[in-house]
Amino acid sequence: MRGKMNKQKSSSKITMIIRMCFIISVLIFSGGTNIFAKEIYVNNVMGTDMNRGETKETTVQSIAKAVSLAVPGDNIRLVKTKQDYLQSIPFSNRTGTAQAPITVYGNNVVLNGSDKLVPSEWKMVSPGLYKNDMLYTKHRFNKDIIARYFFVIDGQLNSMNRCMKGVSAPLKKKEDLKNNEWTFVTSEKAFYLKIDPAKKLAECDIRVPIRMNGVSLHHTADYIIIRDITAKNFVNDGYGLSGDGRNNKLINIASIDCGDDGISAHGLSGATIDGFYSSGNGTGICDTGDSHTIYNNVVIENTRGVDIYFLQERNGKAYHEMRNTIVKANGAKQLMITTTKPTATQTVKFDNLIFIGKTAEDSYIRLYGNAEIEIKNSVILNMNWIAYMKKLTITNSLLSDRKNGINCKEGSIFKAENNIFGISSVRLGKTYYSGHSPGLLVKYRKATGDKSSKFMKTSNVNGIAIKRYGRLYGGDISLFTDGPLKEKAKKISTKHNKK
Repeated sequence: MRGKMNKQKSSSKITMIIRMCFIISVLIFSGGTNIFAKEIYVNNVMGTDMNRGETKETTVQSIAKAVSLAVPGDNIRLVKTKQDYLQSIPFSNRTGTAQAPITVYGNNVVLNGSDKLVPSEWKMVSPGLYKNDMLYTKHRFNKDIIARYFFVIDGQLNSMNRCMKGVSAPLKKKEDLKNNEWTFVTSEKAFYLKIDPAKKLAECDIRVPIRMNGVSLHHTADYIIIRDITAKNFVNDGYGLSGDGRNNKLINIASIDCGDDGISAHGLSGATIDGFYSSGNGTGICDTGDSHTIYNNVVIENTRGVDIYFLQERNGKAYHEMRNTIVKANGAKQLMITTTKPTATQTVKFDNLIFIGKTAEDSYIRLYGNAEIEIKNSVILNMNWIAYMKKLTITNSLLSDRKNGINCKEGSIFKAENNIFGISSVRLGKTYYSGHSPGLLVKYRKATGDKSSKFMKTSNVNGIAIKRYGRLYGGDISLFTDGPLKEKAKKISTKHNKK
């Protein structure tokens, strides 16, 4: 009898082991959580790619190596050293899953797209004037790269007043260069750089951008989480998204002084971005194609081209949403939403947008094509509007203009409710409406159906903006998540309120 009971217990144990093996295999092969998920450590100073990064003592040196080792559920951890990471984060045809994403913990490191100038690669052609005819070919540059190229001199981006998506000055003749200036001669495929003739090139603090994007999510790259990273001085974008992944997350990221976009989503790509700081880039944000992006906690300043740009140039659907965003407009163009294909659609929603336009020159919001734009609980100052889109809805917001008001083309739908307008007029087709006198206000309300918005002088609206107006209108800095970005947002709004 005892032998029979022992056989039953043994059989039960075998059954239990079989069941556990089955459960493990299901977790591994069904896209569920990877119970064998690992940590992969990267150290740009002490690591070596002969390692596998399994501990802080056996770190890999390159982020690319860590990415090649990562499988769903793994965490890549960048060790913060005293040096910038002269690397990119490349994800291409490597994905996580909904239950087991691949996460890169940046630990607030800086990815730097530039290298220190190598004097031996430059030939002196006259006192203080140096030539490099290898750089263009070596890094496979093209004319588009030259349109966004720059050098970093004494820690400052020097684009020679050129920007691919902004105003771009002609390239100078090499003989016209002044100290700390550069140019490119197309016929020679050569860069020229001028420094103080009294100095040696090796004595100068000059960096040469050579890496394209700080973070790249290309082809099939989905369920990737990137957090706590600053991308600086990349030739193209700080963060470049393309391919078909829409379930990526970017958390607490920054893009500083890059040649083109601070962040750009292309094609079918998408991401949720929570915490983004952009400064000194060609654009703050430039999302194109059928991309889907959701932004929260965003600060944009010092842009050289377009502060915010949503471009739908494909025959599909694009969707963009921005919450808790402050923009100190500086670009050659400020806010552009454009849909170019007749069959394409684009939906853009803003909630708690604080957009401070320029005061020294004209500033415009440009809305074109088959786009539907919704703006609520926002402050938009010193901005004229060209509203040639399908539908524009504005609620619970404060607006002021640069004397040209809101101009909608014939057939555009304009909806407004519970706003304070410091604008000269609203134009629907060929007819101008205004709320600055009782008679004109009646006509405005009849034409638009807006029964609740108020009209004020522009100066009055600018005076109350950003400071909450009875908590009924406009943006609110307090809604930003606490942290460095919120402090930056407060500084921008404080400077505005002091004017």
